[in-house]
Amino acid sequence: MIANPSIRNFLDENQMLEKQILEHPDEVSFEFFTEWSSNQQKMGEHLANIAFCAIAKKYDAYILSNPVNPASYAHFLRSDVQSKTFTIRARTLRNGIRSGFLESESGMKLLDFWIQGQQLYAVERAGKECLVKQAIVSDRYLPVSCYEDGLFIVSDVDLVSIFSRENSDKIIFDSLYGELTAQEFTIIRDVNQYFQTLVSNYYAFAAPSLFRVIAHGPANRFSHSKASHLHYPMKVYTPQSSIEFLDREFLNFNRKVDSLGYHVYLNPQWEF
Repeated sequence: MIANPSIRNFLDENQMLEKQILEHPDEVSFEFFTEWSSNQQKMGEHLANIAFCAIAKKYDAYILSNPVNPASYAHFLRSDVQSKTFTIRARTLRNGIRSGFLESESGMKLLDFWIQGQQLYAVERAGKECLVKQAIVSDRYLPVSCYEDGLFIVSDVDLVSIFSRENSDKIIFDSLYGELTAQEFTIIRDVNQYFQTLVSNYYAFAAPSLFRVIAHGPANRFSHSKASHLHYPMKVYTPQSSIEFLDREFLNFNRKVDSLGYHVYLNPQWEF
């Protein structure tokens, strides 16, 4: 697959940064890690945007999501991660090298990164977080949550609503995605599959298992959801393959979409 200019720039920048990381004798500073991770984040978000926009257009739907922890986009490109399911309540970490991973609980694993075949361990050394090729006795490893199969657990894209022209509120319960309609299940499945296809085109090692960029149905279908679960600015993927952002005008947006002939459903548990 021929990369478009934007993706080509991400890949070239990433190759340069990884070359510099591997040239470090041992310790990679948090600042340099952040520079590399930031480029990975941009690539992950770019591919996610492509997938969401394509599927929103395919199904003539609006797809709304809460803000995503930026660090998570970088982790979406790894081969050893899976997003958290709707049954997991562990807190997503938001600072340091572990940002985007989940706080370690019963199942935990020492965080590491593989860069061009080189394993680097996430540690705290002399009071500072960094990556090292070889840990020393005084280093403190940085653990995060993992599944039983060893895959690291990362935060996902948290959907708020999916608005389409299909007038059906019949809820099904899926063991993986929870409460949602049949069409919402199809849209989520297709976003996940298309995202994985895009990732595997550029990161072949990530192809073996399907990564769920969306791990559960939209919040407007959850029987235990609250309006406090809505966060801003929301990202909106439109049927025109464009991206918009909502800042506190959620109800007005719902009314506008409803007037355009889309089926809008508000969770009865939400109080505004």
